[in-house]
Amino acid sequence: MTLTTLHILGFVSPNDEQGLIDFVVKKSLLLEELFKLLTSTLTEAGGQPSARECASSQNEENVLTLYVPDKTMLLKALNSLYDVYKSSNHHTIAQRFEKLANMEPKS
Repeated sequence: MTLTTLHILGFVSPNDEQGLIDFVVKKSLLLEELFKLLTSTLTEAGGQPSARECASSQNEENVLTLYVPDKTMLLKALNSLYDVYKSSNHHTIAQRFEKLANMEPKS
């Protein structure tokens, strides 16, 4: 479900219908918490397999245990949300998402 959410959020743009933009703005705190969790998971995981590598594993328990979000997908979703918040004059929210997008994983 997390991969699907990230994938969909990666397509959100300031050009979308106002209803969708309003929904994303209303859910900004929830989305921020989700992205904090995913970003920290990515940062802490360093050399662990990505979500794609885990998904190809035949052992379903390992998929849940080793899950690490795909960095590219995570950044695309963060940047999409940043653009929406910035263009809709929610600059404080946009700054928080920009900060999350700029977090670098540990080596």
